[in-house]
Amino acid sequence: MLEAMAEKQISVGQTTYALPELFLVMATQNPIEQEGTYPLPEAQLDRFLLHLEVDYPNEESELAILRLNRGEAQGELQKFEGKISQETLFKARQEVLAIHMADAIERYIVRLVMATRQPDTYSQKLANWVEMGVSPRATIA
Repeated sequence: MLEAMAEKQISVGQTTYALPELFLVMATQNPIEQEGTYPLPEAQLDRFLLHLEVDYPNEESELAILRLNRGEAQGELQKFEGKISQETLFKARQEVLAIHMADAIERYIVRLVMATRQPDTYSQKLANWVEMGVSPRATIA
């Protein structure tokens, strides 16, 4: 990332590739686990045009993520034409994805997720137990 911004090139192993005159560098960082990354010094931070912090989605967005993911998974299985011999496994997965999930159940799942993100709105005891809220992946799972 820094090589691209400073030298307009990238290196992969022993090979260096020149970048075109116009290029864009985008980077993400999960602030929870920073293994493998380190804070950048101010002299390098000023090379970025903007810093965007993405917070947890709100309840309605979380519900939309859940519904979108289930819909995509159902579509993927419908067009699956692989040569995998575990036909029974895929049929079972299709049946599970086809199960109707009532709106009330979807909203309950999202409320459980929200309780991990804002536990103090539910109870102080819960807030003492929860250190970090779950991500949208937990909603999907």
